[in-house]
Amino acid sequence: MRTRNTADDYYYKGTEYVNIGRYKEALRSFNKALKINPGNSDAWVGHGNALEELGRNTEAIKSYDKALAINPEDPDAWLGRGNGLDELGRHGEAVASYDNVIRINPDDCAAWFNRGISLERLILYDDAVASYDTALEIKPDNCAAWFNRGNALEGLGRYDDALTSYDTALRIDPDDPDGWFSRGHALEELDRKEEAIESYDKALTINPENSEAWFNRGNAFFGLGRYDGAVASYDNALGINPGDSEAWFNRGNAFFGLGRYKEALISYDTTLKICPGNSDAWFNRSITLGHLKRYKEAVESYDHLLNIGPGPANVWCNRGNMLLMLGRNEEAIASLDKALLINPDYPDAWLDRGVAFSRLGRHDDGLISYDNAIRINPGDSMAWFNRSIALSHLKRYKEAIESMEKSQKIIPDDSGKKQNRKRKQRL
Repeated sequence: MRTRNTADDYYYKGTEYVNIGRYKEALRSFNKALKINPGNSDAWVGHGNALEELGRNTEAIKSYDKALAINPEDPDAWLGRGNGLDELGRHGEAVASYDNVIRINPDDCAAWFNRGISLERLILYDDAVASYDTALEIKPDNCAAWFNRGNALEGLGRYDDALTSYDTALRIDPDDPDGWFSRGHALEELDRKEEAIESYDKALTINPENSEAWFNRGNAFFGLGRYDGAVASYDNALGINPGDSEAWFNRGNAFFGLGRYKEALISYDTTLKICPGNSDAWFNRSITLGHLKRYKEAVESYDHLLNIGPGPANVWCNRGNMLLMLGRNEEAIASLDKALLINPDYPDAWLDRGVAFSRLGRHDDGLISYDNAIRINPGDSMAWFNRSIALSHLKRYKEAIESMEKSQKIIPDDSGKKQNRKRKQRL
């Protein structure tokens, strides 16, 4: 004779389905169990677990709440509730749920671990580290806790301690690509770039499709001035994720470092196709066009940058320099004046302004600009040289000779070439 399944039968069947990852079938079994016995708190917990695994966290929390209405001291219900809240971004409420688990069972390693995750997401890194430490007192070989502890320590800027945590995690599980990746990041922050590259290489041996590892590896090579290696790494990152605007941007910077300006320009243009509002890319693109002697396009590029938002002094100064190269001296002065309104102690802007005035035959105004450049940077041989020329035009020959002599004395320590404007590299 066939017997009818009991609530417990459906509950155990649902639990089996959860254990093998068949969550929809598990949910059906728990529903049947609860139809027979709606007061079964364990079935409500199982019901919540199945919903959570299906990504239905709001419904899962309601199931856990029903379990807790029946048994307020059920640690599994509090744990599941905390997990669901954390997934919904309600991290503070999740911590409160985990605290209830710990109140009931102070040795629940999962509660301490998950509590650490929620605290980390709240940017409460000190408290997160303390939670991970307690989890590790309970289970010292918890690889994930050592790994997350390292992440939280990085959040505190304690990179040496983070490295120790990652090393411990990797002793437990040497095949964890995330562990090697994070170890590389910590080493990079400690300016140990060669070792960082070795760590990224190990991460990539395990998982060659990790675009972030290729990206960070490229940054480490860039930081060492090994631009060819940086380009190769960024190329690998882009082979996996061709829409990564930061990889295109940093690739452009690496080509710039190699003096391969046309290729740098292509990378910056690709960056801007993906992210048209990237002001750093517009800035570096403008500089690159200047190096290619495409001065008119450089001015247009700076103008586009200035349309995005108010530009800092160096944008106006660089724009003025490009106008100077085009012989548009009045416009150059206007641009340089805007730079000097923002930063009155900008020697490059004063120097270029002096050149523009000199080209217009306004040598008195040029002299004032050169004097300001020298006041800010007395070691600028070009400013002394140009001052000498201006004084000659003003027939102040004795002062012109003195100025030329000062320029010549500086040349052994300073080639007289203006340094390239600062370029930005996101690392």
